[in-house]
Amino acid sequence: QAGLEAVNRADFEVAFAVYDSEVKLISDPRLTALGFERVYRGREERIRFQERWTAEWGDFQFAPEELVDLGDGRLFASGRIVGSGLSSGAGFDGDWACLWTISAGRVIREQFFFDRADALEAAGLRE
Repeated sequence: QAGLEAVNRADFEVAFAVYDSEVKLISDPRLTALGFERVYRGREERIRFQERWTAEWGDFQFAPEELVDLGDGRLFASGRIVGSGLSSGAGFDGDWACLWTISAGRVIREQFFFDRADALEAAGLRE
C-alpha cells in the first residue's frame, strides 16, 4: 500500500526502495505499441519507466482493491487505475493488476497488467 501511495505522489525513490538493484519489470504487452519496452532490468530502469509513464500519461492514481499473498514469495494485487490524459485531459478508469516476486525482502520481479484476468492466469489462479 505504501509503495502505491508513493507512486501516486510521484515519489519514485520511496516507491521502489524495496526493489532489488537487478529487478526485472515485465510490462503489459499493449505498451510496446506505445513505444515502451516489454522488459526493463534494474531498479534505475524501473524508476525511469515510471517517470516516463507519468510524463506521458499525466494525472493518474492506482486504487488497489485487493492484495493476496500467494504463499510462494509472490504477491498479487489488483484494482483500478484512474486519471486524466496529460495533453487531452480525457478521463480514464481501467483495470490494473500486478504480480510481484519477493526474495530476501526485496522485489526481484514485477509483472503488471491492464487486465485482471490476464494477471490471474499468469499467477496460476482462475476466477
